[in-house]
Amino acid sequence: MSQFEQCANIKFMCNLGKSALKTLSALQQVYGDTALKKSAVYDSFSRFRNGQETLEDDQRSGRYSTSRTEEMIGKVRQLIRCDRKITIAELVLLLAISDFQLSHQTAARQVEQISDNVESQIHQDLKSCEYFSLQLDESTDISDFAQLQVFVIMVFGDFTVKEEFVKQLPLHERTRGEEILTVFLIFISKLDVITTDGGPSSTGRSSQHLEDFLIKSGNRISQFSTFEPVTMFISNPFATVDVSELGGELCEIFGKYNLEELEMEILNFQEDISLKSSFATCSNFWTLVDRNKYPTIHSIALKMYSCFGSMSLCEVAFSSTSIIKNKYRSCLTDSHLNDALRAACSSYTSDFRQLAANMQCQTELLIM
Repeated sequence: MSQFEQCANIKFMCNLGKSALKTLSALQQVYGDTALKKSAVYDSFSRFRNGQETLEDDQRSGRYSTSRTEEMIGKVRQLIRCDRKITIAELVLLLAISDFQLSHQTAARQVEQISDNVESQIHQDLKSCEYFSLQLDESTDISDFAQLQVFVIMVFGDFTVKEEFVKQLPLHERTRGEEILTVFLIFISKLDVITTDGGPSSTGRSSQHLEDFLIKSGNRISQFSTFEPVTMFISNPFATVDVSELGGELCEIFGKYNLEELEMEILNFQEDISLKSSFATCSNFWTLVDRNKYPTIHSIALKMYSCFGSMSLCEVAFSSTSIIKNKYRSCLTDSHLNDALRAACSSYTSDFRQLAANMQCQTELLIM
């Protein structure tokens, strides 16, 4: 408000009959380095001497212009109609946001920051989850470029499941699926299964990246038919089964369990009266299973939960790609498309307070 105060003082000195030079000297004595420049003082002095009486609508007076009062009233009225419970603080924020004039560089940079924030949250969940699986979907954008979209299905100790868009890999010239190995190498010990859409970039003997997965992560890529006994047991663990046969199949699929201990654990599990009574009434049955009492069965159930995701996120990502990279933005770079997709498809909420705190504010000094 120092600019407005100085303008008021200039008007006061003009009304007293002082000269512009004396007015400038007085302002420099009072305001020091923040005093208005000579040209600004002389310009204001001239306008006041020629009859200007008000400072309210001076575009460089240091105060907001009142010429947009009716426009702002219309915006306030529209916001209140949309939400009768809106607070004054929310109104002020929304009105301020509506006045932002962002360049395309600023908008792209902010989308990139939002994407980075979401990606960091995904990394944290990947570190804290029990197991995760990858889902691959190959599609083509408006420029006829093949894109390999990577999704992750994470399962946590309480059997909470999260599905998230991870990355979009361009397939402009050759198969780039091997990048998946590099991106997720630090989490490879948690990787349980990888499913594909059957596209040529993710199947066949030429897919060297899948062979690398087999070498580094063990024999974890199998046909779904081999999981049938496991899925049957997880869906109804108290059904009559051949424990020896089931234990052998579980050890064959997952490979690291002791057969005798697993068979004994299955027998004890099926004889647990408390769990058996809860199975018929509880929709989230596996959350009731004590992982300390039945560690192997609990671990197998978690792995199976991570294997089966929905296709809805794939459809959302495909639709978002069509909207984001449309005919008007067909030259959108792969990096910007990836950032926009992650921001659009993620269920995470970005930490906007932290993003705002990390931003470098750019202020503009208004000079008369």
